[in-house]
Amino acid sequence: MLLLFFLAPLLFVGLLFAWLIPLGYTFKSIVNLIVVPTEFFKIFTNKTMRRNHALEHATVNVIEEQYGPTNLSGIATDDGFLIRGSANPSLIYNAAVIGLTRIQRGEKDLALHKRCGTSIAITNLFTSIVFILFLLITGRANIWTVFLAIALGSLIGPTLGVVTQKYITTRTDLSDVEIVGYVPGFGQIKVLTRDKASRDREPVIYIE
Repeated sequence: MLLLFFLAPLLFVGLLFAWLIPLGYTFKSIVNLIVVPTEFFKIFTNKTMRRNHALEHATVNVIEEQYGPTNLSGIATDDGFLIRGSANPSLIYNAAVIGLTRIQRGEKDLALHKRCGTSIAITNLFTSIVFILFLLITGRANIWTVFLAIALGSLIGPTLGVVTQKYITTRTDLSDVEIVGYVPGFGQIKVLTRDKASRDREPVIYIE
């Protein structure tokens, strides 16, 4: 009787989580089905951002070729890209110049990076699709379908992430791109780019 007294709350909590987790994951999956494709479409239709995204990856890849894995992360913008983390600004700038040159010479794989947020987003999207399909086919959502969807997403997501980077979120035609400088900040550096045909921004180069 005493054992039942102690186990009853644990059983109640376990059953509550077994009900709440599928419910919450259903909501999350529906949100992913709307938000993720919308964001991918915005990036896909923005040629400038896709090129800067490719150059951001190339910059980090060049650094990691020399120094090994880092804690660097980045985000592409319309006028360049940000690199966040502990690194010398001039090192990042030089890596960006090298990365640009190498992509222009044909090293297209430099535009892909295994830790890209694209891979995380497409894994979440794929997992959500699998979960919703299970829900539609079986008519029920439980914790096991959540685990199965996550397992399949973890297995297939990285491959889908590379494909998505290659064809949707990056662009390796950088023949008309040039780096015009960089702006150091607290814990980050912004590398500035522009089209070679454009002269709407003067070079802003900081020498360490």
